Amino acid sequence: MDIRESRSQSPELSQSEDAVGPCPFLISVYHQFQTKNHVLDIFEDVIPSIQVYGWLTMTLYELGVLIADQLLLNNEETRHSEWSLQIRTIFYDKYKDRPIARDLGTVCLHNPKLFQGNKLLKRTGIKCGDKIDVTIKEDKIRIKK
Repeated sequence: MDIRESRSQSPELSQSEDAVGPCPFLISVYHQFQTKNHVLDIFEDVIPSIQVYGWLTMTLYELGVLIADQLLLNNEETRHSEWSLQIRTIFYDKYKDRPIARDLGTVCLHNPKLFQGNKLLKRTGIKCGDKIDVTIKEDKIRIKK
């Protein structure tokens, strides 16, 4: 068998590759209560961040649950589901030569169908290496004090 013939044939996929699915990627999440972070502070790593693994096939609500699991649900004072998360992506635009922020949507932890909770990450345009900025707010409609 000639080497040229074997290279001209298209490779066959094995059965195990279909079962693997999409690869997860590490997302740096910067957060603050009641207000957004400044874009330059995020790129200069002035603000502490958490790391979560995400998939492009997950929804914004699922990403919000992963973030809330690390930030809110471990603390006794913030352990309730009455939070809304405003999520935006931060990336460096090489054409404008500066960091850019793009809103992805708002997620309510008590109801995945509200706002943009059903939006898939791959539909938002997020890419591997982008940073996430999350504004955490109490859901004033649901909380009665």
